[in-house]
Amino acid sequence: MDHDEQKLIANMRRFQADHKPDGYPPVRMGDISMLCDMVEEAIPAIDLLQKHLENGDKLRYQFGAWWLFDKAGNGGATGITIRRLLQNLVWLDRLG
Repeated sequence: MDHDEQKLIANMRRFQADHKPDGYPPVRMGDISMLCDMVEEAIPAIDLLQKHLENGDKLRYQFGAWWLFDKAGNGGATGITIRRLLQNLVWLDRLG
């Protein structure tokens, strides 16, 4: 995550300290928290995909799903949507 994104997330997270969920002052903390969670999850996944693509991996849509193939043509992460592929890619990366 770059500095601007980190700052935005930090600012949104500060609302959690001084606002009750869906209470007063009128801010929907559940929505803000969910937005922060989504951004915090999405940006590292996109960065990881970019790293794979910069290293020569190929992203293809075939057989009704998205596939990330390594330079040797071996299939790795897959998903019926890009979002699912990113989730799978992060999970595989964590397994090491």
